[in-house]
Parts: sequence; C-alpha cells; structure tokens
Amino acid sequence: MHRKQLHHIVDKRFEALFTLWPGIHALGVEEIHDWRVEYKKLRALVRMAEVEKKKLEMPLSLKDVYTVTGEIRDRQMQMERLREWFANEVLYPPQYTQLIRQETADYGDQLHPLTENDAILRICEHKIKTALPSKISNKSIRTFLQNQLFEIRNILWLTYKKDDYLHSCRKHLKDLQYIVDAIGIENLDQESITGLPTFDQLQLAAQELGNFNDQCVTLVFLSSSYLNRLPGEEKIILASYKTKLQKEKTVNKNKLISSLEILFAKLL
Repeated sequence: MHRKQLHHIVDKRFEALFTLWPGIHALGVEEIHDWRVEYKKLRALVRMAEVEKKKLEMPLSLKDVYTVTGEIRDRQMQMERLREWFANEVLYPPQYTQLIRQETADYGDQLHPLTENDAILRICEHKIKTALPSKISNKSIRTFLQNQLFEIRNILWLTYKKDDYLHSCRKHLKDLQYIVDAIGIENLDQESITGLPTFDQLQLAAQELGNFNDQCVTLVFLSSSYLNRLPGEEKIILASYKTKLQKEKTVNKNKLISSLEILFAKLL
C-alpha cells in the first residue's frame, strides 16, 4: 500500500469527521456515534502504519475528543434504556434521570471548547498525513492483522476471562474488521494469515462483543455509586433491573466466549 493509497483512505476518514463535527458539537446522538466509528477506522489505519513507522500515533487532542464523546455516548445510551424500561418519560425515575442528564451536560461543557471550530481536525489531519510512511508493505499488513488475531487468541487462552479482557478482544477485532474493509479482503493473501475469519464473521463477532459491552456499561450506571445517591423508591426499582441484567450478562458472556472459541478455533 503506497502513500497515495494511504492518503486516499485518510482523506475519506477526515471527510466524514469534518462532516459530523457540527453534530458532535451539538451533542447529536447519531452524529456522536458515527464520528466515533470514523475515528476508530482512522485509528486502525494509524496503528497498522506504526508497524512501518513506530512514532506514528493519533494526536492527543483528537484522542481527547474521542474520550469525552465516549462519556457522552454512554449516558445518551443510558437514557435510551430508560425509554425502553419505562416507555413513558413521565414514569422515569426523576432523580436518576436528572443525575444522568447532568453528567451528560457536564461532559458536553468539556466537549464544546474542543469542537467550537474545526481547528483541531485540520491540525490533526496535517499531523497524520505528514507522518505517514511512504508505503506499508504487504508483509507489514499481514503482520498487523496476524498480531490482532494472536492478541484475541491470547485472551481466549485465559482460564478466567474478565469483562475488560473481552472489551480488549473487541478492540483487536474491530481493528481487523476496519483494515480488511479498507483494503478489501480480496486483496489480502488470506492463506498466509492464520485463523482469519470471513468479513461477515468479523462483523457478527464485533456486533456480539458490542452488545456485551453495552450490557457492561448499563450495569456501571446501575452500580452502588449511582443507586446510593437515590431515594429509596427509585433505588428499589432500578436495583430490580440491575439484578435481571446481571443474570442476562452472565448467560450472554458464556455464549459469547463459546462462539469466539469456535470462530477462532484454528488459533487455539
């Protein structure tokens, strides 16, 4: 992959990041989601380029935007879950709702100075483009993809798989998915990469890991650090949802691990 091809992919990613920038400034739910997906696609390319050029990395200011939008996204999704649980906004637990909304607003206050104009994006685009290697060899591409598969294998080898380990597994899998999508699986020497699933299998596994991550995040917002700040009635209502979700999460985690072990059986 030569520099011209690298620039084309980076241009495509930044075009999307620029388009979505006003929407994330306005805390748009879909815009924040889509911007973070584009960021992760760009980050996957930068991580792969690091194989050729070790000092290449995502600019810190762009990482800051990604981190803050992640905090906002988690709380926006928690509000979506309240709509699923209680159907009518009148029935929402009022103090809990206010707590989540206030935290969202606080993170919004952190985001607004970063996104009031597109200076950060322009600077970061220049930094990344000028730091790109002249090319990424086919060998380096295969090495990067294989390393992601080995990282997933190392996690699946563990006897006890903490939730955080599965979240790491998802990051490696998403990097695989985004690079394969950018390059085109038909352009890869698949036989030289041990244990590489099809693109559809990568997508499905990433979706299942994403659903599990969503369950974990939901439970964070039902932890004692939140519930202990609520009046008794709200605490009891939300604690019942927490108990139900904990049981569902345990079942889903076991199913997820089994499906991943089957998918990556050639590596184990």
